[in-house]
Amino acid sequence: MLGAVCFVLSAVCCLPPPTDMGFRLLNMKELYSRLGLNILILSYRGYGESEGEPTEPGLIIDSQCAWEYLMSRTDIDHSKVFVFGRSLGGAVAIDLVSRHGAEIRGLIVENTFTSVSDMVDHLFAYLKYIKRWVLRLKWASVDTIQRLSVPILFISGLQDEVVPAAMMQRLHDAANAARFKTLKTFDGQHNDTCTGHHTTPPPHHPTPHLPALSCCC
Repeated sequence: MLGAVCFVLSAVCCLPPPTDMGFRLLNMKELYSRLGLNILILSYRGYGESEGEPTEPGLIIDSQCAWEYLMSRTDIDHSKVFVFGRSLGGAVAIDLVSRHGAEIRGLIVENTFTSVSDMVDHLFAYLKYIKRWVLRLKWASVDTIQRLSVPILFISGLQDEVVPAAMMQRLHDAANAARFKTLKTFDGQHNDTCTGHHTTPPPHHPTPHLPALSCCC
């Protein structure tokens, strides 16, 4: 039987168009080589070669389908499943754990926003007074995380140019029901927090945060 499994939910929102899971291979290599984890990583609808649009209901369905596949495997230890979400994937991970917390050993979130509404305030302050009529997605993770009781590791890049590090602090502070929680900070940006490898978007995309909201509104 295989050992522990890390179910990775990751979205590279700052690169237009949304990139595929290959962008995370370096991270997956580190997880495998350093921790010896088995890894399942999901390519959402609208990302990589997956068809469709990355809507909130759609991504919830995708994560649920991947979860059901993982639980159908008889060659893994179902008592040692960790869910790891980065960026938008953190919001998807928090939602997934809110529905399957009793089956999940722990949650890891990295550089994740508190809500889409908060991200709009941060990136597009001039939309503050009309966002209630134009936002189609919510991803209110700062509310959902209050219901989670699983152990949670928060990883934050203090130089994050997309999601303010203060949002990760707010998520950590809101997780009062967690049996254990800790916030680890690194002097990294949005896509290189743990690896230490700076991954700047191509020069013809000078404002990487703008497309990040295209999948959220």
